[in-house]
Amino acid sequence: MATKRQVGLKDFHVCKILTDEVGSGATYDTPVRIPGIISATMSTERSTESYYSDDIVEETFSSFNSISLEVEISNLSQSERALLLGQTVKKGVSAASADDTAKEVGIMFRSKRTNGQYRYVALTRGKFVEPSESFATESDSLSPQTMTLTFTGIPLQCNGIYKITADEGESELPENYLKNFF
Repeated sequence: MATKRQVGLKDFHVCKILTDEVGSGATYDTPVRIPGIISATMSTERSTESYYSDDIVEETFSSFNSISLEVEISNLSQSERALLLGQTVKKGVSAASADDTAKEVGIMFRSKRTNGQYRYVALTRGKFVEPSESFATESDSLSPQTMTLTFTGIPLQCNGIYKITADEGESELPENYLKNFF
C-alpha cells in the first residue's frame, strides 16, 4: 500500500463542550469555523515508569498525561477570542481580564493527503491559552504577522477518549460519518 502523506490543512472548527458525564456521554454546541489555519503541530505527553528487580528492568508502565496542539492561524476575531479564551466582548470590543477562564472546547480539522482524500482529526476536550502576539511596522516589504495558539487536551470524563482520527476512503468507515464530522 502506498504511503499517503499529509499535504494540506483546512476547516479548523471549535465547539464548546455542553456536557461530559460518565454514563451519559459528551455533548457539544454547534461547531464554529475559525478561518485562516496555517499549521498544526500535535504531541502527546505520556509518563513512563520502569520497575527494577534483580538488577534489570522488570516492567514498564506508561500513562497518558495530555495532548497538546500548537495551531498557527492568521488572526482571531473578537468573538473568536471570547469563544477560545473566555474574554468578554461587548459591542465588538474584547477585554482581557486576569479573571478570564478559557472554556473547555473540542476542536476539529482536516488534512489533505497525497491521494486527494482527507484525514479528519478531533481533540475531544481541552482549553486554549492566550497567545503571544507580534506586531511590526510596515517597511519596503510586508511582513505579515500570525499568531500561534496552544491547546492542551485531556480525555473526556465520560469515556476516556482524547483524540479521534478518521481517513476518508476507509472501507469500514460508516457512510455518513464524515458528512457529520463538523
